[in-house]
Amino acid sequence: GPATAPFSCQKVGVIFFGQFLSLLNTVTGIFSTFLSKNGANTPTTQCLLNYLILSVLLIPLTIRWVRTQSRCRGKRVPFLAFAWWKYALCALVDSEANFTSVLAMSYTTLPSAMLMLSCGTPFVMLLSWIILRTRYRWTHFLAVGISLVGVVALILCDGLFPDEQVPSTERLVIGDLMAMGAALLYALSNVSQEYFLTAPAPQPAGPPGDEAVPLLSG
Repeated sequence: GPATAPFSCQKVGVIFFGQFLSLLNTVTGIFSTFLSKNGANTPTTQCLLNYLILSVLLIPLTIRWVRTQSRCRGKRVPFLAFAWWKYALCALVDSEANFTSVLAMSYTTLPSAMLMLSCGTPFVMLLSWIILRTRYRWTHFLAVGISLVGVVALILCDGLFPDEQVPSTERLVIGDLMAMGAALLYALSNVSQEYFLTAPAPQPAGPPGDEAVPLLSG
């Protein structure tokens, strides 16, 4: 049927949206590097606007969701009628990941930082295997192994053949490691969100999309 078509509109839309997000991340990296080169090293300020926009968009949606649930159940549903502390932890980890990724771009080159941030996929696989009990084929592990070899080669390359635009080799390596740490934090945040939303523990009534509304971390 149309839902299982290999190139359905939904799948094409997901691929396009993913590439669009990648483009936005690249633009963020370019501007972060530009600001750093001009003496403006403000990762917290750069991330603050992102969370302000998310709050402006999602808080009204959460209020609307609470009102809808109250009407459906015939009684008032508390605004925090869910395990809010779980989502607060996810938001904290996600904010630290954003902070670390922006800060890393002031230490290393933009291409190195972006490649290090792509380590999120291997970290997601590892955490999914540990937390979600997801099982993968040997081809997945082979692909991850190849990508990790490239990451190690990149760190060694930055250490042995530093970029002339960066004052020290040590600064390059620190930036690479910070970007890798940010990728790990992103992976932890994403896997934790999936675990909380799919866990059998009681959650607000409604589809997973509605349950994700209270999460203000993006």
